[in-house]
Amino acid sequence: MIKNILFTMLMFSITCASQFEAFLGNGIGINSIAMGQAYFNISDVESSFYNPALLSRVDKLQFKIVSNKKLEGLDELYASIAIPLPLATIGITYFNSQLKNSIAGTSYDSNTDTITATGLSHSYFTSLLMFTLSRECLDRILIGVNIKNYNKNLVTG
Repeated sequence: MIKNILFTMLMFSITCASQFEAFLGNGIGINSIAMGQAYFNISDVESSFYNPALLSRVDKLQFKIVSNKKLEGLDELYASIAIPLPLATIGITYFNSQLKNSIAGTSYDSNTDTITATGLSHSYFTSLLMFTLSRECLDRILIGVNIKNYNKNLVTG
């Protein structure tokens, strides 16, 4: 019974992480982007996103905020904090991505086979709020858990 629950939790976490990572395309945080996504074994505040168990190896308070523009009109904000406590390490992460008024609205007329501009523009917003709890149980056993709230929204204006 416990093995089934652990297996289900593992599969669920892998599925959720891969869904959000597929949206990001090239990573979150400046260090992971600079390393070409080879970031899964680094212990710092960004590890709460990639490998939450490694957050337990953070030995002092860390805070990181990154704002970047990956493409024209695509703005991203990433803020994360890691707080080591005597029994565990707590992490809080916020990620926001906005593509403002960059998607042009069109309509297709199947009778005339023409595409016309509607004059509307669309914006796409995503946000992630994540809480992480991580603990080192034995010398080589690390446990990390994430709770994520992921939202996305397409606005026509």
